Amino acid sequence: MSEWNPESSGLVHLMTCQNELEAQTVKAALEDAGIPVFVFEKGSLGIGLTHLTSRIGGVQVQVPKGQLDEARQALELLQVDAARIDWSQVDVGDPPVEVTRTLASSGFMHRFRLMVVTLGPIVGLTLLVLSAIGALIIVLI
Repeated sequence: MSEWNPESSGLVHLMTCQNELEAQTVKAALEDAGIPVFVFEKGSLGIGLTHLTSRIGGVQVQVPKGQLDEARQALELLQVDAARIDWSQVDVGDPPVEVTRTLASSGFMHRFRLMVVTLGPIVGLTLLVLSAIGALIIVLI
């Protein structure tokens, strides 16, 4: 049984997305414009986090060959429309409790990562120097 090839079915590459969530967002926007969209994953680097994890080779978004220009124009129009939105004026309501908790803990995580990034090389170099001094003492004794 031969493997299905999207190019032989009249589909062409529109873009490569970093993850499935991005690809599905593009797909929804283009389908709203009446353009059929097909999303193909190249392989997963994550386990169980299919919408968030990066893919090996990205996530391919393809459209029918005859609608490639239309899809590109639709994406350009979406970018123009998105640039016009004043997000400070958009009321999205109160965030769910899970989001509020995550945002509250993000400050701690940011400080922790900053500490690791700052102190990690210092601790590593200190251990390296101490190892070299220890090896030198052993050789001299």
